[in-house]
Amino acid sequence: MPPTRIAAFILAVAAATFAAPQARRVVPGNSGRRVALVIGNGAYSWKPLKNPVNDARSVAAKLKQKGFVEVTLLTDASREQMARASARFVDDIRPGDLAFLYYSGHGIEVKGQNYLLPVNFPPNASETEVSYEAFSAQKLIKDLEQASAQVRIVVIDACRDNPLRASKGGSGGLGRMEAEGTLILFATGANQTADDNANESNGLFTKHLLAAMDQRGVALGQMAKQVQMAVSAQSGRRQIPAIYDNLLEDIYWNGPPAPAETAPAASPKLA
Repeated sequence: MPPTRIAAFILAVAAATFAAPQARRVVPGNSGRRVALVIGNGAYSWKPLKNPVNDARSVAAKLKQKGFVEVTLLTDASREQMARASARFVDDIRPGDLAFLYYSGHGIEVKGQNYLLPVNFPPNASETEVSYEAFSAQKLIKDLEQASAQVRIVVIDACRDNPLRASKGGSGGLGRMEAEGTLILFATGANQTADDNANESNGLFTKHLLAAMDQRGVALGQMAKQVQMAVSAQSGRRQIPAIYDNLLEDIYWNGPPAPAETAPAASPKLA
């Protein structure tokens, strides 16, 4: 074969090789158990919320339908109850488990730290009192990261507003949180307010989350994107969920998509 044709052949093969997409590893489920902690707080004396308890019960029921063997449901909880349930949840995680944490209720960000508010959070608390009176989302995610779960999913439907008096550092949304091997989904982004959706039985975000959880052949990261788009559209972009996807694999808990039938790649033709 002439040298010019040999060179053309090598270039054609190289182009075909590098043009092929590098797919992420597809995982139809996970080898361990599916376990969850679900919390819904609505009975705040200073700013009650209608739907968090409904949201938590709906999510807990949905998770049981999806094969979760252990689902701990906590409603209208104090800080002590939240801390105790979270510690037990983390301690019970086994190697290879899929761990799912869901929280609905009031949440705030103060000086870069996110806090989930128990129902006994004092109405006149100052920023300096938050670390003693609220529950640190960062600490819980760090504990989950150090546990031996294969996959961690954290969903926080909070950010209704900031109840702190004399607030200087608190914002209207939760701050960014990321952890390796973890998908974190917030009901709304910074400086936005999540809709409690008082005219329906679930909050706006959780309503669309429940619908997305039934999708087959959709990876968890894509499921989160579907929720983001649906909430954004219904709210007129006033509420756009925030996604922090650090999963290392494409996880399909409702089954992976059917293999696409593709024609065999044609051999490169020589010039």
